[in-house]
Amino acid sequence: MTRALPILAAFLISASGAAAQAVGYGAAATGGSGGAACHVRDEAKLRACLTGDNPAKVVIDAPLSVEPGRRPIEVGSNKTLDGAGKLDIVHDWIGLRLQGSRNIIVRGVSFRGSGADIFPEKQSNCAHPSRPADVEGCGVSIAMTGAARDVWIDHNDFVACGNKCIDGWGKVQAAGTVPAPDLITISNNVFRDSYYAILFGVAPQVPDDQMPTQPGRVTLYGNLFDDIMRRSPRAAAGYRLHVFNNVIRHFGGRGSCHSIDFGFGPSTVSGGQILLQNNVIEAWPGGGGCKAADYVEPDVPAEASRGEGLIASMDNLTRNGAAASGRDRVFRPGYNFSPLPASQVESAVNANAGVRPGG
Repeated sequence: MTRALPILAAFLISASGAAAQAVGYGAAATGGSGGAACHVRDEAKLRACLTGDNPAKVVIDAPLSVEPGRRPIEVGSNKTLDGAGKLDIVHDWIGLRLQGSRNIIVRGVSFRGSGADIFPEKQSNCAHPSRPADVEGCGVSIAMTGAARDVWIDHNDFVACGNKCIDGWGKVQAAGTVPAPDLITISNNVFRDSYYAILFGVAPQVPDDQMPTQPGRVTLYGNLFDDIMRRSPRAAAGYRLHVFNNVIRHFGGRGSCHSIDFGFGPSTVSGGQILLQNNVIEAWPGGGGCKAADYVEPDVPAEASRGEGLIASMDNLTRNGAAASGRDRVFRPGYNFSPLPASQVESAVNANAGVRPGG
């Protein structure tokens, strides 16, 4: 069942502070509200503050840069991590990991891939990838698995993430169940200079008769996707993404839509659905790059029975030949919202997206 929400403006963020509530599917996230402040000055304390399920508001007291290496920073339930512009997470594998965690807010953190490659035998080039094979084994800034839900990722910076900046996967667990992340809002972030940005899906290894009966639901608004090669965002099997009032700029940039190294904007595959609404979508300048701003990727052979991806594009402002013409019949969000007209989106995103120093 979807949740009814009051009508809210898309941009509730000002330079003076953060909104009290997300818009969309992640609107129930309250994070560590009501919990004690947990003050952080080093990586060990950061990890300790984020473990467990007791409510906690994690406060960064002084500028801090952490490099998790092969040990992701695990985030338990009922947590607010507010970096306030003072926390940098530099990762070569996973930065933050939400394994079945619930009621999470992540705000004010700068994420960056290190450019390292944890699988050198694959000869990947994490820092400067030019084709999909280059990012195999590279990092993910925020990884969600299991029944993670009620998550709000707001006002962060994601730069050169390596593989993906954010992903959410449904996978078969030991008990034979297939929990998948759900009820997520991703708002007012900057995604820049990455090969992939965002992916949500149920893994190809999941049998069709074990697919979740409730599709995963994600809302994205107020984000800037700048120089992202592909997947800004991507909805794969078992997911419904509502993408409104974002700026998606300079995707692709090389090759045709049929070459191995081509790029594209938002995309779907294997029955995933996107409602793409009131965005500004600007293709890479020039005539050589792929202009597909709403791209249906070829089916993964193992997922052929799940059907093609679906996209509906409504009232988007396109530039540099970007083609957003999807007219598929897709889901409709079950919440009320009040999107800005596309003509007002760019100025609002430029003013609001990304880390806000001080909170």
